[in-house]
Amino acid sequence: MGAVDRQSVAVVGTGAVGCYYGARLAEAGHDVRFLMTRDYDVVRANGLRVASHLGDVHLPTPTLARSAEGLAELGTPDWLLVALKSCDLDQLAPLAGPLIGGETRILAIVDGIGIEDDIADILRRYSVFGGLGFIGVGLPTPGNVLHREFGALEIGHRDDDGEAIEDALALWEPTVVGVRPANCLVRARWVKMLWDVPFNGLSVVAGGANAETILETPALKAFARNLMAEIAVIANADLAARGLPPIEDPDAACERAMRLMGTTERHIPPVGVDFVRRRPLEAEAMFERPAERAAQLGIDAPLTAFLAALIHRLNPVSMI
Repeated sequence: MGAVDRQSVAVVGTGAVGCYYGARLAEAGHDVRFLMTRDYDVVRANGLRVASHLGDVHLPTPTLARSAEGLAELGTPDWLLVALKSCDLDQLAPLAGPLIGGETRILAIVDGIGIEDDIADILRRYSVFGGLGFIGVGLPTPGNVLHREFGALEIGHRDDDGEAIEDALALWEPTVVGVRPANCLVRARWVKMLWDVPFNGLSVVAGGANAETILETPALKAFARNLMAEIAVIANADLAARGLPPIEDPDAACERAMRLMGTTERHIPPVGVDFVRRRPLEAEAMFERPAERAAQLGIDAPLTAFLAALIHRLNPVSMI
């Protein structure tokens, strides 16, 4: 990659997802800067490592800062990569506000519905992109990322600006990360929710269950498939209300999501992992908003409403 193509990227949210994608950008030659508080000392001493079926990465001296102000001293980045959990976006303004400028583009690799609007409201910046990560990745020890499955990104723009999407895809061109455009970002997010809502939710309900447990338990498998169908109805009603094209074959999309889950038998969905570790759950963006949207549109969605209420009740934040 020529020097003219090198771009600066600040990573906010340095769990497994942020560290993985940030490491891949750095591996390709981009100027990547990690805002890292909890694991700063370990990573400063030992570097950042990724063990991956797509090739291992070791960044012996990654660019780190303990604070947004410290990261800001390195200059205004071309890109801000946000890899926080949706339930942690309330921390984004103090974490990112000091370091971004008017020309900084924001890529949110965050699950849920309405993420780009949330970030635009929080940061008062409107060049916001959504990155839909299809990946199995963990952080078993500080500074050591384990990438087990998949890894592709689907990238769209808040306003579905095709030229802007091409610019975003170009950032990843020299990396090993497979990227593809999401020409209608809202629709792409709903398609991902066909997987996210049932499997993350049922993992929590079943005490941190992996995909194999869900798929081999007849009642859980049936619930997942029926819930997918319900989410697809909500999705297409929402898309129609926005004047956007629908998910053209909802049944086929649901079946693809079921088949995808069947290839990740040992994978524990991330919300299930958070539940087991007693961390706050991504209740609003992933579960409550689909239920609320169904109610707004007059759609009968009892499974979606039931799961949203149950996740809210089981959320460790709700039990404090």
